[in-house]
Amino acid sequence: MGISGGRGKKSVQEKKIPSYEDTQRGAYEAAKNTSKAKTTLDKYSLYWTQLVTWIDQVSAAENTKAQAFDSRQADPSEVPDNDIDNEFDSSSVDMPEDFKKTKMDPKFPTCLLDNPSKYTIAAMAMFL
Repeated sequence: MGISGGRGKKSVQEKKIPSYEDTQRGAYEAAKNTSKAKTTLDKYSLYWTQLVTWIDQVSAAENTKAQAFDSRQADPSEVPDNDIDNEFDSSSVDMPEDFKKTKMDPKFPTCLLDNPSKYTIAAMAMFL
């Protein structure tokens, strides 16, 4: 009997390579089961649903308000000339530029539908 080095040959077993879909599903399940408690995930889902509902309600209210405002505006041809000279200098008011707009940006209601936009953080902060 001779001296042999190593542990000898091991038989190599063929491993079944999982499909991409199986791997993705497994990673999702592992993250879901270990990253947060189910109650926390349920609470996040509840807040997300409330946020989306709130944005829809705010958008509808703003559209109604804008339509009412537009319907009350007089036709410029019907307005008499104003003889009073009361020019208002709006540059003296220290208000951020974003607040000077009187109408909601049309992209605000869709801030959660695609990639985050400049309105996504604002909507979340307003909601909270």
